Amino acid sequence: MTSKRYLLAVALCLLLGAGLRIVGLERGASDLGPGGAPAFHTFHPDEATLVRAALAPIDPFDPPFTAYGLLPVYVLRAALWTQGLDGADLGVVAERREVYIMARSLAALLSCAVLALTWGLGARFWGRGSALVGSVFVCCAPGAIQQGHFFIVDGFFTALALAGVGAIALALQTGERRWYIAAGLLVGALGAVRFNGLALGVVLALG
Repeated sequence: MTSKRYLLAVALCLLLGAGLRIVGLERGASDLGPGGAPAFHTFHPDEATLVRAALAPIDPFDPPFTAYGLLPVYVLRAALWTQGLDGADLGVVAERREVYIMARSLAALLSCAVLALTWGLGARFWGRGSALVGSVFVCCAPGAIQQGHFFIVDGFFTALALAGVGAIALALQTGERRWYIAAGLLVGALGAVRFNGLALGVVLALG
């Protein structure tokens, strides 16, 4: 495959992947509420938990309870703050809709980052062909697409894990301090999403 055709194939894969992740972010919006009033339904319990935690008052000594780390909660809180939604009332349909669309937009962005990282790491360490094949699989994988439609920790975990693996590989390959620092920061961030993410640090330590 020529370079021009290869780049076209990569671009089409990335565009298709982005489209599959962006479409349907408003899923749950309905005009069939009581009395024909607008409604917004949620479908993922983890997403609802994280959204409620992001809107809870910030107290370093009494953080919101979730089954996972708090990095996704604080990222969403910051994103909502930039749009003036950090004080949104989920009991108001219009505000609930805006909050969830913002959260799902972040999820879609992270899922697109996973797709780009898959291609980037594949091209860097395994060659162009492997990078394209891997990207196609991630582009069309139902689980990966689902992660792009709900604000759950899986998108954060996958993106940070891929970035961490890449930083570790570059650190071991080049020996440059900047990659070791990046790897350490990414491992720490991964642990702030799920505690078992710290296990990636073992790879860095043993390497």
